[in-house]
Amino acid sequence: MKNKFNYKPLLTALCLGLAALISAPAFADNPFQLDGNAISNEVGHPAGDDWDVVNTTGGNSEGRTGLVIDRPEPTQSIFTGGGAKDQMDITAWKWRTGTPPSKDDLTHAYAAAYVQDNNDFILVFGMDRYDTSGDAQLGFWFLKDEIQPVTGGTFSGKHQDGDVLVLVNFSNGGSVPTINVFQWQGGQVNAVGTGGAVKCTNGYIPAGQNFCGITNAIAVKAPWTYENKDVGLTDMFPPGAFFEGAINLTALLPNDSPCFTNFLAESRSSTSITATLKDFATPVTGFNVCKISVTKSCTQPTLNTAEDKIIYNIAGQVTNSGFGTVYNVALSDSPAADGAFQQVDCADPTINLGSFPLTSLANGETACYKNTMTVPLAQNGTKDTVTATANTADAGAGVALTD
Repeated sequence: MKNKFNYKPLLTALCLGLAALISAPAFADNPFQLDGNAISNEVGHPAGDDWDVVNTTGGNSEGRTGLVIDRPEPTQSIFTGGGAKDQMDITAWKWRTGTPPSKDDLTHAYAAAYVQDNNDFILVFGMDRYDTSGDAQLGFWFLKDEIQPVTGGTFSGKHQDGDVLVLVNFSNGGSVPTINVFQWQGGQVNAVGTGGAVKCTNGYIPAGQNFCGITNAIAVKAPWTYENKDVGLTDMFPPGAFFEGAINLTALLPNDSPCFTNFLAESRSSTSITATLKDFATPVTGFNVCKISVTKSCTQPTLNTAEDKIIYNIAGQVTNSGFGTVYNVALSDSPAADGAFQQVDCADPTINLGSFPLTSLANGETACYKNTMTVPLAQNGTKDTVTATANTADAGAGVALTD
């Protein structure tokens, strides 16, 4: 984050804090509407965000993809036939240009993350499709590496232990999809629990269940422009065109970190885990659930007249502003600070708690720091940047975070 320092008479300085701490939102037990449509605030429907809100302002979500548009098909658009399966590592996936079969054609996809009042971590996800005839088999990957199609027909990134796959299968006219959850561990996908057909009830995951799904049994309003095979561009989802679901990740995988950085929705050839993958949609901006933020201020600059230098006292906070513990939290300064950044007591900065980097920082936790920076008087007004870095996994095995 950048701060411009100006030394002036009476040793005053102008320090602009350019980053605000992000506090976790609080919401009711049902933070999201899983009611078979994408519109919020409808009479007789539950409270909470819906896709029209999440895909525009973000609502109360901890992270979201926004509306991922997949029709018309982008250049990097569909899986190569037989060239990608869910049990394969992403390094082996292949893509090509083209258009998938109508019933496998995704038009949009979307996902978001929420934290309930009891601190359970909830993933919600959905899609709408071009053709509602026939059965549909869908998959939703929540990924810890940065995955994107790249030149040459391959994908960047690879699977990380802890990637989560939600398979959704539903029949033409059916409104209760069958859901199965898998996790990537040790180079393969492993089933999490037994799965089943669980319909979202009263707009949320039913009591005693850890997941649910629902399609629109009747035509419902589309909050974005939607293209249907039979009617063309329309503002209505015909029955079976829209799907949404959710999983309680804390309940399903209580010991895992939910530090996802990307999301990919897919259509599939069958219900089997070995099915050939068809269409895909992934956000260019990722799906960043884990985040850090840093602030900075400067106070009480002093002038070293003997050496024509100014010494600035710099201080601030680094906060884990996402969900999940982050590791190896480090600070750097440009121009370089005078020494190592010191962690101090936020209530009493005279109490030194040790040096950065920190081993870990839990979600919502803040660490305060201090340091000094000395610059020649001739460089008065130099822009100074403090950068915070961390990793989503211990020993640097996860995804790097920066602010």
